[in-house]
Amino acid sequence: MRPPVPRIARPVRRHLTTGVVLALGVATAIALVATEVLKVDRGPIGSVHFDRVVEPGCDCPRAAARFGFRLRQDDSIDVLVVDADGDPVRTLADSSPRRKGPLTFRWAGRTDGGTTAPPGDYHVQVHLDRDDRTILIPRTVTVQAAA
Repeated sequence: MRPPVPRIARPVRRHLTTGVVLALGVATAIALVATEVLKVDRGPIGSVHFDRVVEPGCDCPRAAARFGFRLRQDDSIDVLVVDADGDPVRTLADSSPRRKGPLTFRWAGRTDGGTTAPPGDYHVQVHLDRDDRTILIPRTVTVQAAA
């Protein structure tokens, strides 16, 4: 048979148990916050903006599309316009060293061969040499036939 526990030990045990539970709760909250912070990965490019339509050959403001984004660190980059199949249509930058900050490119709706790109939707693809990483920007620019 076990000897009786002294009266003073019961409150201490209760406080100790409460303290352990509180410490585990605080540790869990800290771990959850740390996990969420790590999930927020600021990619190497940000603040993407560009014109949504280009009309090659027209005498209008939509004769060329402008593409812009912010480069978060110095890098050598390739910037391509690709068609719906991911095939390159036009090279806007070819392994060009660039400083971090805002960058802007223009595309007049022409291929690397100088012909007008067929009507349709196109993406901008950015390859970063430092990370050997390629990013396909999900927004599209639509080539429309000039009216």
